[in-house]
Amino acid sequence: MEERTACKSVFRDGKREPTKEQVTETWIALIREMEQTKASLGGTK
Repeated sequence: MEERTACKSVFRDGKREPTKEQVTETWIALIREMEQTKASLGGTK
């Protein structure tokens, strides 16, 4: 089983600020993960 952390940095590339593309890709990944979790739990809210 994959170990999960409560909070992690997703922009660890050495830059001070993430690019718009990085933020967008991170939001897409988060939304997909939430949708998959909801589907696996059988929820449709």
